[in-house]
Amino acid sequence: MGRVDGRADLERITCPTLILCGRQDQLTPLEIHREMAGLVSGGKLVIVEDCGHLSPLEQPRAVSAVLRYWLAEGQASP
Repeated sequence: MGRVDGRADLERITCPTLILCGRQDQLTPLEIHREMAGLVSGGKLVIVEDCGHLSPLEQPRAVSAVLRYWLAEGQASP
C-alpha cells in the first residue's frame, strides 16, 4: 500500500536467511517470495501449505517446526 519496496536491499544480506510464506498468501504472493529468496545470497524459501499471510497464526506448528529445523541446521555449521 504505502510501503517502500525494499527488494533492492535484499542483495546486501550476507547472513543465512529464511523466507517463509503461506502458499495462499494473497497480500504477498508466492512469486514475490520466490523473487525475494533469489535476491538474498543463500536465501532459503519454505512454503507452508494451507496457509495465507499470517503463517504463525494460521499454521503455528508448521512454522515452529520449520524454524526449529532451520535453526538447528545453522548450529551444525562451523
